[in-house]
Order: sequence, then structure tokens, then C-alpha cells
Amino acid sequence: MRTSVVALALASIATPASAGRYHEETPEEKALDLDVLAADAAPHAQYGIGARVGTFHVGSIFDIAYGFALEGGVRMGRLQIMGDYTLLGLSPFNPPQKAMTGTAAVTTVTPTTPNNPGGMVQRFGAFVRYSPARFIDAQGGVGVRGDIFVEAGIGEEFIDWSGGGYLHRTDVALGTGVSIQFRGPHHHGGYFIGVKVAMASPPSGAQMQAAATCAGPCDGPSKPIGIDRAVLGMFTAIFGD
Repeated sequence: MRTSVVALALASIATPASAGRYHEETPEEKALDLDVLAADAAPHAQYGIGARVGTFHVGSIFDIAYGFALEGGVRMGRLQIMGDYTLLGLSPFNPPQKAMTGTAAVTTVTPTTPNNPGGMVQRFGAFVRYSPARFIDAQGGVGVRGDIFVEAGIGEEFIDWSGGGYLHRTDVALGTGVSIQFRGPHHHGGYFIGVKVAMASPPSGAQMQAAATCAGPCDGPSKPIGIDRAVLGMFTAIFGD
């Protein structure tokens, strides 16, 4: 009896771990998996629509930005060549100011002034997105792909201020993010989450107004960084063939 128990234990150890736990694919399913992987490796169209939220900086103006973006282009393995359109609303960011009255702190809210207006931004851009790290697998005719992306691009900003006036300028954008996608032989879809930083030169008037300041204890004042920055979080739904 003891001998038979030992033999049964040895047999269970010798049995492949995958037996009984994983479905053994049929030749037809294996062929379908190869079709899925081939479709993913071949150049194919990809599109996206999603939300954008963050901050937008123009000279001395610092606004909250929120809106949406559309993108589309072609993916070739790890590389994507894309164009995008972004529409953002700008809201002034005015933090509460504390004024000391005797021993009590009274909080007052700074009203919106013409020096910190809201507005709307339209941006037309093009970028290249590359995946330095990824995985892909197919099972039962369904592929799963995950990517870590870095991207770089250029864009044209068209800003209309709510109080009047407009601004047109060129920016350079850098970004990073992760995506998870699922695909069959003919279509794919998934999600992308990331962050993008767009950098542009301040308007000429803002450059003249920028003065050296000392925001805290320091040995001497310093001038602000002469680059306007927009920092946007991105959530995009992806689809394509």
C-alpha cells in the first residue's frame, strides 16, 4: 500500500504542470492565433478618443485645462506615427489668500482679473510614439498586448482668451504612458493612460515682463524659466483594424 502511494506521488510530479490546467488548443485555434499575431505585426490603422486634464501656462498666466483629444495614424510593430487634435477649456486658478487680522487668519478669495483670464485652446499636432517594452500573447484567437510608450511631437496652438484676444504659437511635446489592448484577426481595441508635457516660448510681451524674484529665503533673486508648459494627463480609448 505504501509503495503504491509513493508511486502515485512520483507520477503526479512527473506529469507536466500544464496538464489539466490549460486547454490544449486545436490546430485550427493555433492557426487562428498565428493570424492574430501576424495582424498585430503588420502595419495597421489605429485611432483614439479620450479625455485631457491638467495645467496650461502662458507667460504669467497659469490656468486649469480640461477637454478631449482625437488621434489617428498607423502602427508598425513598436512604432506609431500619429496626428492629433486637442480642444481644451481654460479656467483661471486663483488660490485663497490669507490676510492676518490681529491674531486670526481671515481667508479671502482673489477675484479673476484680466491678467489671469480663461479661454479656449485648439491644438493640431503630429507625434511619434515608440514602445521600448511590451508583451503580446494570443490564446483561442484573442490577442492581448501591453506596452510602455514614450512619444515626441510638434504642434500648433490657437488660443482664444475669454476677455478678448488670441495667440498662435508652435510647441514641442514629450510624453509617456502605458496601454493594454485586445485584438482579433481583423480589429483591436483597448486603453491608453499617460502624461504629456507641451513646451513653448512665452509671448514676447510676457518675456519682457518677467522679472527676477525671490519666492523664499534665498541668497539672491532669479528669473523665471523662459518656457511655457502645459502638463496634461491623458486617458484614451483605442480602436482600429
